[in-house]
Amino acid sequence: MPVGIQTKAITPKKLDIPGIMALLADFVQTEGEIEQKEYEKTTRTWRNKPEHELEFSQTKQEIKSLNLTDNEVYFYLHEGTKVRYAILSRDWKSKTTPRRLSSGQGRGRVVLISKKYPQPGIQAREWTDVIIRKRKRPYKKAGDKLMNTIAKTANKRGQE
Repeated sequence: MPVGIQTKAITPKKLDIPGIMALLADFVQTEGEIEQKEYEKTTRTWRNKPEHELEFSQTKQEIKSLNLTDNEVYFYLHEGTKVRYAILSRDWKSKTTPRRLSSGQGRGRVVLISKKYPQPGIQAREWTDVIIRKRKRPYKKAGDKLMNTIAKTANKRGQE
């Protein structure tokens, strides 16, 4: 007498790719917002504050968040210059310091701007490097935590 064997395929549920991408996008956008606040610290005491813009984009290949400004003065301070054509008053004190995110009081004024009197350049503030170094560990820790959450969710498929 033949014995009947019954088989049942147990297959996992499909991965929720759109859900995973949404989690990753939120993560990247949140980090962009945190870094945006760091950039804004650099101009906290400025009278003519440059506009910092957060640009978020997502494609199938990448998710990115960019902090942008088109302010010329900010660029010169961030990158530094080889030469400066501004003559500053004797009581001049810069509001910003290289490799520091804070912005202080500062004082003094621009006396003259002329290419006839070149001065030593502006020392680069390198704010982006400081922010990257400051955010590297917290970003990695939060990213690892998110990836573990995604992996645990993915591993539970078919076990419910």
